[in-house]
Parts: sequence; structure tokens; C-alpha cells
Amino acid sequence: MSAQESNTAATEQKQEVAELATQVEDIVLDAEGKPLSKKALKKLEKEREKEQKRIEREAREAAERAAREASEVDCAKENYGKAPINMSQVQSGTKWTEVKDLSAELAGQTVHVQARVQGSRPTGSKMCFLVLREGSATAQGLLVVDNETISKQMVKFAN
Repeated sequence: MSAQESNTAATEQKQEVAELATQVEDIVLDAEGKPLSKKALKKLEKEREKEQKRIEREAREAAERAAREASEVDCAKENYGKAPINMSQVQSGTKWTEVKDLSAELAGQTVHVQARVQGSRPTGSKMCFLVLREGSATAQGLLVVDNETISKQMVKFAN
């Protein structure tokens, strides 16, 4: 045998070994180390496809949600969020009503209350119930989107 023939034979053997290696890598084994049946392989492939579709769907929905939220204008941006510490440096002249003084007589009037939010319960994306507490007095408030003074983002922040 000549050197060229032996090199060709060695190259062919290497190709065969590489092909066998890829075939062996493609074989999926079960828990006992035995190759899976055709039915089990089909089932595994369907599960992989289903998982891939789920990942693609979640990514698409996240992108749509982000685009939808970015397109909404926040009309109440200055009315909520983390406020800077005031430390009583500015007197606003606002007349504050204490929570214990809230009554049916004030219905329909605008009142200003300083209280902490004890609890919040969202009801959909456009409404939120707030339990306001000042000292030992509590009151329930309702935050509803109106696209002029209260935005969806404000209701989401209140949750």
C-alpha cells in the first residue's frame, strides 16, 4: 500500500468515525440508559416544539405589552411617585381634613387627607380600593382612572 492510499483510507476512517459519533450523539437515552422508542422520541420532540412556541409567545406578548405601555400618555405623572422630603419648608395653604372627621356631610366635596395607605386592593387595571389610616381612624378610598387627573400608571403605582 502506498502512502497516498493509506492517507485516503485514514481520512475515510476518520469521516466514518465522525458520522458514527454524530449518530450516537443524536440518540436520546432514557433513565435506564437505553435508546428511546420512536413514539417516545416523537413525544419528546413535540414537547420541545411546545416549549419553544411558549417562549416565543411570551416574548411576543412582553414586547406588545411594553409597546402598549410606552404609547400610553401618563397625565398624572406629577401627582404620584416618590416625593422629596418637604420638612415643612413650604406652607401650601391647603386645608387638611382628618380621617376621623370624614362624614356623609362631606359627600360630593373635595377634601384633602394626610394618611398612610394601610392596604390596597386592585380591581382590574382601572380601579383600586385604598384603606387609609390616620392614628386609629381608617377610611376606605377608591382610585379610578379618568384620563385627566388619574392615569392607569397611577393606579398601578397605588397597588
